[in-house]
Amino acid sequence: MFQLRNIPLSRINVVVLLLFMIYLNLLFGVVKADGELIANGGFESGSFSDWQTTGICEVRPHRVHERVRGQYWHEPAHSGGYSARLGGEDDWGGVSQTVLIPECSEAYVSFWYRVEKGCILDVTISTPRGEVTKWRFTDETDWREATYHLDPSYAGSPVTIDFRGKGHKTTEYIEIPVTVWTDIGPMVIYERRSSVSLNWPYIDDVSVEWRKALYKVTVSISGLPGDLSSTLKVDGGSSASQVKGGGSETLTFNVGTSHEISVEEYIYQGDSIRYRCEGFSAEASTDTNLEFTYVRQYLLKVSSPYSSVEGEGWYYEGSTARFRVSDTQVPVEGLQGSLGVKYTFKGWIGDAKAETPEGEVLMDSPKLVEAVWVKDYSSLYLPVIGLAALVGAVLSSVIYLHRGKGGRGLEEGPTIVGYGEVGEETIPGGEFETLPGGEVKCPKCGMINAPGSPLCSRCGFRFETGTEVYGEEETEEGPADS
Repeated sequence: MFQLRNIPLSRINVVVLLLFMIYLNLLFGVVKADGELIANGGFESGSFSDWQTTGICEVRPHRVHERVRGQYWHEPAHSGGYSARLGGEDDWGGVSQTVLIPECSEAYVSFWYRVEKGCILDVTISTPRGEVTKWRFTDETDWREATYHLDPSYAGSPVTIDFRGKGHKTTEYIEIPVTVWTDIGPMVIYERRSSVSLNWPYIDDVSVEWRKALYKVTVSISGLPGDLSSTLKVDGGSSASQVKGGGSETLTFNVGTSHEISVEEYIYQGDSIRYRCEGFSAEASTDTNLEFTYVRQYLLKVSSPYSSVEGEGWYYEGSTARFRVSDTQVPVEGLQGSLGVKYTFKGWIGDAKAETPEGEVLMDSPKLVEAVWVKDYSSLYLPVIGLAALVGAVLSSVIYLHRGKGGRGLEEGPTIVGYGEVGEETIPGGEFETLPGGEVKCPKCGMINAPGSPLCSRCGFRFETGTEVYGEEETEEGPADS
C-alpha cells in the first residue's frame, strides 16, 4: 500500500504513519473478513500464531532507517506494524498455513514479498493432490504483490500455502583515508575496513480470500413408482438425465446465472394409468431443493355405437367421473328411418350401471362404460295401419265400380232378374234425392254421395237405372249363359 523505503522519516512521522496504516488495515480488514481464510495473515499478533514454522524465522517490527545499538535497521512492513522475516545467515526457514476452500467456491491467493540482496524466497501452493503452483524470487526488490486464482475445482479441498526463505551475509571491504603525522609532516594512508551486512526475505499481508462461485440445485422426484423415471432437463435443452421415482439428482451452476429446471409432465404406465406433475418446471438462481410431485390418474373410456358421448378422459385417483350421452333417440338409416324406426338409449353397462343418460363412477382404477341401445319400431305401426286402411278403401271402391258396370233402367215393381251369379235388384220407384249442393242421397241406404256419382259408394245402387249390381259383372252381349 505504502512504499516507505528510502524516505527519511522522523520517529514522530513514523508513529503517525504507523497508526494510520493500522487504521486502514482495520478498515479494509472488516470488508474482506467475510471471505478470508488465512488467520493472522499480517502477523499483527506479533507472533506466528496460526502458522506452522520450520527453521529460522522471526516476526519483525516495522523499522525504517533506524540505528539500534550501533546497527542500522531497515525493515519496513508492507502494512501494519509487523512483517515476517524468513531464514538465517545462509540458512533456510519457513512458515505455512493450510485452509479449506468452501464447497462451490473459488479462492484468490495474494501476498506481498520483499527480497533483499542475495536472498531467496520460494512460495508453493499445494493440495493433497499435488503441487498447484510455485514461485522463486531472488531479485532485490521493494514490496511487490503476487496473486493466484484457485478455481472451483479446488472447492472442498484443503490448500496449503508455504513460504521458505534463505538469508544472506554480505561482507564488503572499503579503504578509508586516514591522516597521520609523521616526522616529516602529515601523511594520508588508507585503512582497509570491512562492512558486514545481513539480508533477508520478508513476507506480509498473506491472504486467501474465497467467494461463492457455484450454487447447487437438488432435484427430487416423489409420487412416482421406483420402476418409473422422469427426464430432467435444464433450460429445455437436449442434455438430460433420468431420475427415478423417489430419487434425486444435484445440479451445479455458476453464481449469477439463472436456469429453468423441468421434468416430464406425464409419465405413462401402460395405456390406462399415468402420473401427472402439475408444476413440472421451476426457476433456480441460488442454492435450493426442488421437489417435483406426481399424482396418479386413471383413464375412463366411454363407448356408444350411436349419438355422441361426453366424459371420456383422465381423472385423478379417488375422484368422481361424470359421463353422459347427448341424444337418447337416433333414427335408423335408410327406408326404415324414413318410416320412423329408431334406436332408443336404454342405459349403461360395464364398470358403472345406470338407466339415465347421465352417470358417474368412482375412479379408483381404470374404468370402461358402454351405452346400450334397442331398435324401436313403435313409430312404424301407425303409418302401416293407415296405409292398409287406404289400400282397403281403394280396393272396395274398385270392387263396387266393377259391380255397377252394364246396369238397366228403372222399372216399376220389385223384379229379380238372375243370370247365374249376376243379378240386379230393382228398387221400387227408382227415385233418388239430390241435395242443394249437388250431392246424391242413396234411396236405399241413405249414403250421401258426391255430385254426379253414378252409383252409391256404399251399397252400389245405380241412380240412373234404379238397380243394385251384385255378383260378377255382365258382359256387353248380355248375361252369361246359365
